[in-house]
Amino acid sequence: MPDSPLFSILIVCLNARAYVAQALDSVLAQGETSYEVLIIDGASTDGTVDIVRGYENRFGGRLRWFSEPDDGLYEAMNKGLHAATGYYVVSLGADDRLVPGALSTVAGTARSNGWPDIIAGATHVVGAAREWTQVAQRYGGNPVPKRPPAVHQSLFARRTAMLEAGGFDTTYRIAADYDQYLKLLDRGAREVLIPQVLSEFRLGGVSSSNTG
Repeated sequence: MPDSPLFSILIVCLNARAYVAQALDSVLAQGETSYEVLIIDGASTDGTVDIVRGYENRFGGRLRWFSEPDDGLYEAMNKGLHAATGYYVVSLGADDRLVPGALSTVAGTARSNGWPDIIAGATHVVGAAREWTQVAQRYGGNPVPKRPPAVHQSLFARRTAMLEAGGFDTTYRIAADYDQYLKLLDRGAREVLIPQVLSEFRLGGVSSSNTG
């Protein structure tokens, strides 16, 4: 079994006072407790950091945060990836949420499948006019898949494999998570897809332009 913590949950944000508490609450509601949370804040000026500070005691040492200017989403995600210590990494936007039981579901899947490099699940998508479930699926392509099997909010990847693949390429504005997925596959990553919903994100929110 991997060393603790099992999960590193990266939350990238900028001026997310209206959302970040919901993301943090969704982590606190998880039954699985072998995790750390890393907040990578881009020097917010709206009080986001004050809210994060207010949660530190509730996480009992499992919450770390950074607040400094960065050059965009993927530089921030790389900062979080290099600071993380968990076996699996998942990235959330400040307006994303893990659904109840998500971490326990992924932990059980990992244990019963020999600790695969990637575990991807379904996502509950909330749009302006409707809601739906986006299932995890393999997308065919010649010669490569046309997209990852799930949006990044529902895709858990082995941290050391991500680092060995070079992390996120910051020359991409919105597709570095797709590039990272292809690099993992190229290095022989083994993936397991599951039907359970793992996360929720709002279409049109602060992270919906980076859905994989």
